[in-house]
Amino acid sequence: MATNKLSIAILIPYQIKNQAIFFWTQERKSKDELAGLFEFPGGKVEKGESLIDACLREVEEETEVKLTGSSLEFFKTYTDFNKVLISVYLFHDTKDHFSTRGYKHLEYLREKNAQIPPNNKIILAELSEYFQRFRA
Repeated sequence: MATNKLSIAILIPYQIKNQAIFFWTQERKSKDELAGLFEFPGGKVEKGESLIDACLREVEEETEVKLTGSSLEFFKTYTDFNKVLISVYLFHDTKDHFSTRGYKHLEYLREKNAQIPPNNKIILAELSEYFQRFRA
């Protein structure tokens, strides 16, 4: 079945320290309405590219961190965002592959709700539930 939806793959690096959850975010550098907001690395899936390959490529382009597909954990694909399919992968960063400055406590991100893009607010809420239920 053909779809007109844009496909996006994102990665959410996380760390667990003293039973607290930290997610890695970056500040969006753009000239649109999302400029300056906290976002997860990722981007558009190019023609002929798998979701995992797109995720790995975008992460390396945006963060200079090179990962392997086997290090990613599929989380969920969101199909209900207007004209966008977002596939989310997790990466448990136990060796500080990502700058520790980018890690923000889950509660901090909840408090900074206005600095989170709308789609990421939904993802963050579900991640919060997932980590409380299955990872705590």
